[in-house]
Amino acid sequence: MKQEPGQSINSFLSQMQGIWDQLELSEPSWTCSEDSAHFIVYRDHLRLIQFLISRSDAYESVQSSLLHRSPLPTLDNAVAELLYEETRRGLLQTRCPDTVLAAPSQPSHISSPSSTSRHSLCRKIGAGHFPQDCPRNPEKWSKNPSSTSAPPKPGNQSRFKPSSHSAAVADDVLNDSPSSTLSVNDVAEIVKQIMSNSGTPSSSALSVTSGNPTWYFDSGCCNHMTSDPFSFISKQHLSHYPLIHTADGSHMPVDHVGHVSTSTLSLPDTYFIPSLKLNLISVGQLCDLGFDLHFSRTGCRVQDPETGQTIGIGSKVGRLFELINLSIPHRPTIPPQSAASVTSQNSLELWHSRLGHVSFSCLHPLVSSGLLGVVSSKKFDCLPCQLAKQTALSFHLSTSVSSAPFDLVHSDIWGLSPSTIMGGFKYFVIFIDDYSRFTWLYLMRNRAELSQIYHTFVTMVKTQFSCHIKLFRTDNAMEYKSEEFLRLLKKNGTITHRSCPITSQQNGRAERKHRHILDTVRALLISASCPETFWGKAALTAIYTINRVPSPTIGNQTPYDRLYESSLDYSMLKFFTNSSVPLFYDSDETHIPPSDDFTAPPEMSLS
Repeated sequence: MKQEPGQSINSFLSQMQGIWDQLELSEPSWTCSEDSAHFIVYRDHLRLIQFLISRSDAYESVQSSLLHRSPLPTLDNAVAELLYEETRRGLLQTRCPDTVLAAPSQPSHISSPSSTSRHSLCRKIGAGHFPQDCPRNPEKWSKNPSSTSAPPKPGNQSRFKPSSHSAAVADDVLNDSPSSTLSVNDVAEIVKQIMSNSGTPSSSALSVTSGNPTWYFDSGCCNHMTSDPFSFISKQHLSHYPLIHTADGSHMPVDHVGHVSTSTLSLPDTYFIPSLKLNLISVGQLCDLGFDLHFSRTGCRVQDPETGQTIGIGSKVGRLFELINLSIPHRPTIPPQSAASVTSQNSLELWHSRLGHVSFSCLHPLVSSGLLGVVSSKKFDCLPCQLAKQTALSFHLSTSVSSAPFDLVHSDIWGLSPSTIMGGFKYFVIFIDDYSRFTWLYLMRNRAELSQIYHTFVTMVKTQFSCHIKLFRTDNAMEYKSEEFLRLLKKNGTITHRSCPITSQQNGRAERKHRHILDTVRALLISASCPETFWGKAALTAIYTINRVPSPTIGNQTPYDRLYESSLDYSMLKFFTNSSVPLFYDSDETHIPPSDDFTAPPEMSLS
């Protein structure tokens, strides 16, 4: 992993930390605290080396210095030094002169920068002149015999009377006089005199650019605030300004509110407080704007949750978090007139909720007819509807067919039956050959009989068809996972397949066969007017007929024809009924029963 060009140190460290956190899950657990401490030291050194060798080549000198130290620095110290170097380089790239004064140019013998101190303006009096020409300079008085007692007026200085082609440039004005300071008003007065002396004010200009002041994140600050007047690009004067209360009980007045913009910062709604010593970014104000702030041992990050973008970063300097870069995105606000017009209309979402989350196809006629008044037609997605009305996706219908009999057998258990039939049967189990779709049905008194019934079925397959069951597919019923049943499968060399838990659709072939059988059973019982206690007989009859009905899955062949490879004789089939008239006669065949015996009421039986 290598740091990408232009990627910040904090961003790259976050990626590395994510990898280290994943690797930490696989670290061994130490029983000895001393061994654990040694391992942590080794791991930290390893992480330091990994982080440094993965850095960009632009920091090779710093990385080499860190790697050749003895002992090696901690990861936190190394990151702090790299962040300092990154910040320093950023400031060098964006730094410009603190103060620039521009006026019409003058001949080269005046504007030539042969000596920096010569072209630095004197600040002892208000007029513009060089320090060596200052009237208050004692050396100047001694060299000028005409000046005996008092310095001449600043307006009489002829050496700083620029013509229409003069120019003067000052950078770090007046470092000669450490006891004096030059205010913005002084600079403006000097420029005013230059412009008035030159006589061409329209061709002169003043450009004042502040440096890169340091900003700190502050969780106890009520609002963004600064004392730098040059960082404001717009100002807003309010009728009432709050007083800022400090920790020592004093108060600081707010001069105005405006938008701060520098090379590394864009901050709206910022207080200008002249008496403030530090530039502070309010953590609470950023949170009110909807941004997320993450503080860690390496720095802090400001993130926009709507876009997921990191809009600002800061480095940890001591116990303070110093800003590196922050740019708050502009979010358009609704004008008061527009907001009033929107609130006067009922939204489509509002009526959708009022009418019980009705569908849009039903809501549209009401909107078109005007029964709901003026309704905005803005589309929206209703999350409650998506959660409440969602349906499970349908499973793909499988039409696959095995290449040989008993290569794959499907099985499933049905029951408990609501009524017990003769013999105490309450369940049945089916076995389906995937090749022929032929189905065998066995009645069961309880589910524990499955192993015995399967053994009987396997023996029948071996005897009648000389085949072995290769794959056995079921659901996750406990009977199919019992030790006895698994031993039986293993003994016969059969591989078992099970569907996922609570996903009966994956055993769909057996489930659909259940439905087919039960539908046929109900039809037989209703047509024969039989009670439910005869469902067992009806199920055996149903499976007998189903095996003799053509199936489109196997090319409209019957399962019987495909398995036995022989044609069927349908002449022996009878319908399922219960109406019959009993015939009672004496054991003596020569005895003719009376005619009353033939009028006995019909009794229940199946044929």
